[in-house]
Amino acid sequence: TLTLTNDGPSTATDVLVDDGLPDGLRWVGDSGGGAYDPDTGRWFVGTLAAGRSTTLQIATEIVGTGPITNEASVLDAAEPDHDSSPGNDDATEDDQDAVTITALTAAVQGAIWLDADGNGTNDAGEVPIPDVTVLLFAAATGDVAGSDLTDAEGRYAFRDVAPGRYVVVIDEGTLPDTVAGRSFDPDPEMDGTHPVDLAPGDATADVDFGYEPGAGVASTDPPDETDDLGFSPGDLLARTGLSTGTPVVTGLILLLAGALVVTLVRRRRPRST
Repeated sequence: TLTLTNDGPSTATDVLVDDGLPDGLRWVGDSGGGAYDPDTGRWFVGTLAAGRSTTLQIATEIVGTGPITNEASVLDAAEPDHDSSPGNDDATEDDQDAVTITALTAAVQGAIWLDADGNGTNDAGEVPIPDVTVLLFAAATGDVAGSDLTDAEGRYAFRDVAPGRYVVVIDEGTLPDTVAGRSFDPDPEMDGTHPVDLAPGDATADVDFGYEPGAGVASTDPPDETDDLGFSPGDLLARTGLSTGTPVVTGLILLLAGALVVTLVRRRRPRST
């Protein structure tokens, strides 16, 4: 929320404010006085009487991670300002302000193992499969959001991921020659892939995959519109946990309060004892 106040003594006219959204924020909508152009980041306020205020609320999606700083400043006005100069990029003046938010990220992890008896359970004595490439694709765009190699325990992890819908894909071309086929997927589709919905703060565990020993398998292509993943990536929006039209803290006067809660979501799969 941006709040602009004219403390007088005269009416201000042709007032123009600059608030271009930084990397990590995507414009969804806006409401309030004047007119905002999301392409240029310009807020056309127009006329503001002495002693009056006007506000602009910008709804965004958080599409980045880490600290995100949004800056706004008065860019121009027809009348001179008695205590500041519009458009001079001076953070000490009262016609410019900034706010920093920290996007709450998510994580997903799992393991790959050699299912010696092919029963789809990680039995005692069965070994992990190291050095396998695991890819994380953004469902909305099909872009690669991350890549990891399984470690000596067959485990992989993607951390500090922006909230949204993703697809975990095993690059089966990197599996060893001792592998013949699939024995376990986290979902009913036995295809070496699994979609995950990550809300802010989520840590999704046990996205595991099992493979039978044998002579080798073909590699898996990246997900696209023709892949049988149970959804069409192009039709999905990478959500951030914020609903469309919800004002997001991207303004000049801001109060942030609350606690960060991390939820561990475990996906069940059978294990023998």
